[in-house]
Amino acid sequence: MHIVILGSSLFAKELAKELSGNEHKVFIVIKDKDTAVTMSTENSNIVVVNADPSKQATLDELDLQNCDALVAATEKEEVNVLACLYAKNKGVKKLHARTVNPDTLELLNAIEIKGLNPEITAAHDITLHLNKPLVAELVETHAGDYNIMQTPVSDYKNLVGKKLSLLHGDFFVVLTFYSGKDFIFGADKEVKEDSTLIIMYKKNKEKELSKALKSL
Repeated sequence: MHIVILGSSLFAKELAKELSGNEHKVFIVIKDKDTAVTMSTENSNIVVVNADPSKQATLDELDLQNCDALVAATEKEEVNVLACLYAKNKGVKKLHARTVNPDTLELLNAIEIKGLNPEITAAHDITLHLNKPLVAELVETHAGDYNIMQTPVSDYKNLVGKKLSLLHGDFFVVLTFYSGKDFIFGADKEVKEDSTLIIMYKKNKEKELSKALKSL
């Protein structure tokens, strides 16, 4: 995916680092020159643009027509919202805007912009860890022993027509598959050609997982 991130906050920089490790083409726009140079030096797989993210000329240089997602995470909420609206007008489908005001989240979602409030997200994360520690271990892909794969069935055409009950092993399990606009559950359900598999597996078992899926 072609992803653009605006801002130099810790959130923006960490997000860029995380996404760059997942075969995405990541651009981050940082206004401060020293911060931009440091970010570029430490992360060769991220395209760092030293420019003002609030300027139209800057956004126009980011090839938004071919952008899959834009995350506006500057310190100024109005810049984040306006940048998302501008990107939406250019055809960007996935839009995220950092906001410090929880009251704006519903309105942002109403105009198809996903509102981001790091403090609320952190609170939800801590609540999950305290209330459901075992669930947190499974879904916390950074800290736990498991990872979750999202892969189109087109990568494993041999699975089309097979039931979910057949797709399991001692180090992975297919949680569900997504088809159309619905998640499909149930061991008796057959995998559809245009669907996407959601698979939980033990970390460091990516190659074994791919081999197991191809052999079914």
